[in-house]
Amino acid sequence: MERRMAEHVANSFIWRFPNPDVIRWGGQENHFSWQAGYIMFAMEHLWLLTGNPDYLSYVRRYVDQNVTKEGEVPGFQPRALDNFLPGYACLLMYEITGEERYAKAAETIRRGFDNYPRNKYGVFHHSSTIPQLWDDGVFMGQIFLARYARTMNHPEDFQEVAKQITGALNLCGMGNGMLYHGWAEKGLASWAKEKDNHSPEAWSEGMGWMAVLLADVIDYLPANMQERNEMVEALKRMCEALAKCQDEKTGMWCQVPDKPGKEGNWNETSGTAMFIYILQKAIDDGYIDEKEYKEVVQRAYQGLLNKVVRNNDGAYNLLECSSIGIKGSYAEYVSQTKEVSTFAAFGSFILAAGIVENRMHRKGVALQDIRLSDPAILADEKTKTYYMTGTGGMIWRSKDLQRWDGPYRVTIFDKDSWMGSHPMVWAAELHQKDGMYYYFATFTNRDVVIDTVKGNAIERRACQVFRADNPMGPYQAFGDSIYLPANRPTLDGTLWRDTDGKPYMVFCGEWLQNWNGTIEKILLKDDFSGTIGEPKVLFRASDSPWSREKDENGQVKWNKVTDGPWLFRTNTGKLGMLWTSWVYDNYTQGVAYSESGGIDGPWVQQMEPVTPPNYGHSMLFRRFDGQWMMSVHSHAHDQQGRTVRTPHLFEVDLSGDKLVVKY
Repeated sequence: MERRMAEHVANSFIWRFPNPDVIRWGGQENHFSWQAGYIMFAMEHLWLLTGNPDYLSYVRRYVDQNVTKEGEVPGFQPRALDNFLPGYACLLMYEITGEERYAKAAETIRRGFDNYPRNKYGVFHHSSTIPQLWDDGVFMGQIFLARYARTMNHPEDFQEVAKQITGALNLCGMGNGMLYHGWAEKGLASWAKEKDNHSPEAWSEGMGWMAVLLADVIDYLPANMQERNEMVEALKRMCEALAKCQDEKTGMWCQVPDKPGKEGNWNETSGTAMFIYILQKAIDDGYIDEKEYKEVVQRAYQGLLNKVVRNNDGAYNLLECSSIGIKGSYAEYVSQTKEVSTFAAFGSFILAAGIVENRMHRKGVALQDIRLSDPAILADEKTKTYYMTGTGGMIWRSKDLQRWDGPYRVTIFDKDSWMGSHPMVWAAELHQKDGMYYYFATFTNRDVVIDTVKGNAIERRACQVFRADNPMGPYQAFGDSIYLPANRPTLDGTLWRDTDGKPYMVFCGEWLQNWNGTIEKILLKDDFSGTIGEPKVLFRASDSPWSREKDENGQVKWNKVTDGPWLFRTNTGKLGMLWTSWVYDNYTQGVAYSESGGIDGPWVQQMEPVTPPNYGHSMLFRRFDGQWMMSVHSHAHDQQGRTVRTPHLFEVDLSGDKLVVKY
């Protein structure tokens, strides 16, 4: 079976249920509950991995069907943990749009915990009518509350999250990393064992909910929380236990997962997918060793694919699923009907296939641990979030400029355009205008050669603008098919609105073709959907007094490279432009100032670089506290001699006539 099964199954699901508001069991009236909530959870994960806007649109449609324009959530009933899960999607909508109605909806759902019933250990009951602890309910409530705590800046709720999860791990833990299906105080469940009150068995999907919770919730919790460390250890123990009880023949896990090979036990699809998810994410996050667990995941995934069948109408079904409550004995668990295509199985399959087939994003990554060329940061006031992009066509996001989540795929390409379906993406920038977000970037189609100079093939490369209605995209072409001349390689386009009020794209003419790189401008249409007129050269690489290289005769001359223009004004109104070239082997950044105060110059180059050696391709942005910052990448080499480019931030002073970088 071909790859991209996550997308095939997700697309099939959307085809079956084009209206997400009908995702619920037959006869169930409440459509704001876990079935739809879990599908939205999975669709968000797949959107972040693939950048496909259909998945985000599906989530948004569901949320908008259930949240009024005033931010009310008529369908929310805080009588069961199952009903909290859709709040996770409401928080997503608030994060990417900044619309207060989504925040109000999330607040309403959060208040549902205020008087929610608990057991004697303070752990939430499964519902007001089921005074028991079930594994799945812990997931439903706490994945929402953890995201709420971070998104809405309520750090005190992290303690509640920790209390609920560690309490469930203690009460349901088998002591070897596996978990019983549930726990109940004496007399509150017919299945509770006299001695320790837990269910008689583990259940594949039930433990799977806790697996998915552990895989994701650790990303939300503060790094200095002791309980977070306990959860990391629980995650490791669970992964170790799962590896030991994997079905040797199929690679899957059984309905009663800790008893493979026991009479009557059978491979269960949804739980297997959930276990694949925790194992692969634990590998991606560095909690378990890839060499030790890679084969476990691969065997499990192949077994999972064997449970996928395609119907004559093209839709996909998932076989041998289970959706049950807690049972009284092993015999009752294994005698349950092998269901087809449950909602939980669809969500779990999308999670598992998505993470196996795509590179997983990470959370809480330190800036210095990110590898990224040409970093450009948008400080988005609407969402109070920093978004960082650059070369590669991905986005990272952060609330504090220190810890970042990502990378997320955010660009969609038209295979019939000049770029092709898989262009290289360089030096992207984010800009905002009238509630829309614009992605200025350089795209290269390596399959098309436009020129040959000095024996070098010149590939089709040019700057263009994409657009989206939120900073996380997806960004795609929206205007003219070509912005810059097709017979010239251009790069590093940036936006500048000049004294005449008109927007311009400022970009580089590639030195590989002209052997004396240029910085040029071209007028943009007011909505950035294309360009007007012809480009004009502002200055050339040979104008630099500080860049250096040696020619073929060993003579020192100006370096031919122009790279990364960025325009700014000081507080006194002086117009400057940062740009980057080389001083022999050192990547170096200089600055020029316009004598006229306008984009046409003339531009006067400063004698000395403005940053230390091997820092370049910068841009400026303002922190939310008002401090001007410069984002650059360091251009260094590791012990093997490989180039390593890491984002770096400098504070900048623009109070005088000239830019001053603090380092």
